[in-house]
Amino acid sequence: SAAASADPFFQGSHMRRLALSAPMADWYFMAAIVTLILVVDASVLQLLPETARTNLVLLVFWVLVSSAVGVEVWLRMGPEDGSRWVEGFMLELVYAPDRIFVMHLLFSALNTPRRLMAKALFVGVLGAIGIRFLF
Repeated sequence: SAAASADPFFQGSHMRRLALSAPMADWYFMAAIVTLILVVDASVLQLLPETARTNLVLLVFWVLVSSAVGVEVWLRMGPEDGSRWVEGFMLELVYAPDRIFVMHLLFSALNTPRRLMAKALFVGVLGAIGIRFLF
């Protein structure tokens, strides 16, 4: 349609600006880290027993991973961008309980079997990352 062709997103400028917003080495580094994290999560962390202790250890692990990313942003891009990253991370922490409640509500309403919950959450997180990357 004419409206869609006038929109810069459909002309590729949105994705082009995103691609040009950082050096290609940074994009490759990010892709390698995200791939590594997803592989570790899918192949190792998903196989751990479901206990309170395991969940606490995994929570600490992911907070440490995200903190390491924040330190990397701070050191490579400076305190202003590092502060922005910390602000975004804090917002994620604030909204995380809301998402947990919604997922619990959905799993309860749909009677999702316990054995499929981790897989559903994994696919949901991948979808959320993809949507955030696009917009």
